[in-house]
Amino acid sequence: MAQHYPFAPIPLPYAYDALLPAVTPETLYCHQRQIYAAYVDQLNALLSAYPQYHSMDLETLIAGDLNLPATIAQRISFLAGGIYCHELHFTGMAPAPLEPPAGPLAGAIAGRYGSIDAFKELFFQAAESINGTGFVWLNTDASGDIHIMTSTSYQTPDLHVFTPLFALDTWEHAYFCQWHANLRGYGMRWFDVLDWTQAGRRFIMSRRP
Repeated sequence: MAQHYPFAPIPLPYAYDALLPAVTPETLYCHQRQIYAAYVDQLNALLSAYPQYHSMDLETLIAGDLNLPATIAQRISFLAGGIYCHELHFTGMAPAPLEPPAGPLAGAIAGRYGSIDAFKELFFQAAESINGTGFVWLNTDASGDIHIMTSTSYQTPDLHVFTPLFALDTWEHAYFCQWHANLRGYGMRWFDVLDWTQAGRRFIMSRRP
């Protein structure tokens, strides 16, 4: 995800029909080619007038500590956050069938939440608690502790403290044309295509001595 201006949409690592029946090709196409790609275009257009920020990656832009008028800095942070969140969401999925969580991440989930089913229930409850739009995250810190977190809009966890392992997009554009108002149904099927192998790698790489 370490990019800088001009940003470019990342290609999906699977075909548009590869996530069926969890995600339909129409839903995925709209989400990736229209919503996400539009954020990339808008961020590039906004940054074009500020060459002093062209070398910054998404994580730096998200922090929003820019010497610009507040409304412009906030818009840059919003768009950068939208790109970061979508890239994590898209690359965190893979075609089924997939292996369940295993190794150190499975142990961390069992140790904190008791079981994968108990973890999923808490994750769904977190998704349903969001007022408006946002994401549900599973993050880890440098000590290996894991945390369920919610964010509104395109806010991210503090990326200096936490490493996101995966994120569920609860904006309606991610699921409404397929699942309508059934957020829980969407979330349950999303777990069918969650790439636990990649999440496990991110968990291991985030840990520090």
